[in-house]
Amino acid sequence: MGISLIYALNAFLVTALLITWIRPLAVRFALVDVPDARKHHEGVVPVCGGIAMFAAVIVSNLALGFDAAFSPLATLCIGAIAITGFVDDRRQLAAMTRLMIQSVVATVLVVFCIEGQLHLAAVLPTDLAEYAPAIGSVVAVIFIAGTINAVNMMDGVDGLAGGYIGLSFFWLALLAQAAGRPEIAAEALMLMAAVIGFLVFNLRHRWRSRASVFMGDAGSTMLGAAIAYLLLRLASGSGGLSFPLLLWLVVVPVTDTLILMASRIAAGHSPFRPDRRHLHHLLQDRGLSPGQTAALLIAISFACGAIAYGGLLLGIPDTVMAFGLLLPVSLHAAFVATRTRRLAPEAQAAVPPPPLSAKPLDQTPGSA
Repeated sequence: MGISLIYALNAFLVTALLITWIRPLAVRFALVDVPDARKHHEGVVPVCGGIAMFAAVIVSNLALGFDAAFSPLATLCIGAIAITGFVDDRRQLAAMTRLMIQSVVATVLVVFCIEGQLHLAAVLPTDLAEYAPAIGSVVAVIFIAGTINAVNMMDGVDGLAGGYIGLSFFWLALLAQAAGRPEIAAEALMLMAAVIGFLVFNLRHRWRSRASVFMGDAGSTMLGAAIAYLLLRLASGSGGLSFPLLLWLVVVPVTDTLILMASRIAAGHSPFRPDRRHLHHLLQDRGLSPGQTAALLIAISFACGAIAYGGLLLGIPDTVMAFGLLLPVSLHAAFVATRTRRLAPEAQAAVPPPPLSAKPLDQTPGSA
């Protein structure tokens, strides 16, 4: 573990130094995020945190000779996700284009970079056991693509996505070490350190009222791909941990994304239609400040990771850990449903009736 901490420190320093160097260039080349009706941050903010974090991961893995969990092919795949996110930061790629790229990359990771069968026994019916390998492969591809988008959608408050996933990497390192997988623990520590290097510039605190750098889609999608891949590595093969147990590390962003997409589809909209109905948006509408929202969800990340780690150490049955996921999912769904019902009449009341001469809303120019 000692050598891993040295390389983790290297990842932290590389991230922090690169952000310091790249930040002025990001402004010069218009790699910035501008506030709009959905993004309520203050001022124009450079979007270079993701580039710096990924570069730090590459440097650290090169220094280790790729002896950690990222093989050269896995690094290329994660890099493809980061590059796609970078292009999206600049040019706003279509949702289906992003999803197709993510699905192809996820398939390559599952087929060529993950060894052994995914441990799903706790949630599969007995009569489907013979199909476990095929089911596991499909679940793994969907999980990678879904987690990429879940972490991306979570990146809506200063420090939130980085703080949540950074803690997930921390718990992942502990779980991997306890399971006898030091290569995964080393990779998780390096990624956690890179995220901390980014949070130096992104997290709100007493001496900073707002973030000075964003990670952008390049960073959020890269972190989503990385955490999903490492979780699947740890949940596969001989001695792998239960997949439902590891789901505790990402249960909040994954649940938020699934509930949000389901609600959009139920309303007749595209599941990728942007809005302000994410959990962090609803918490702010409830009266929490951006800092309080980030702190609350980061604390939940810590609690969920502690439950997973405690479940492993105490030997809690996989079935119990799997069905235990219903508690955070149910609480999440109940809160979102309650807030959405309350906000609907409030939003309707806040919109003044149109004048008699006005056209109906669905006939105005540019309306969807």
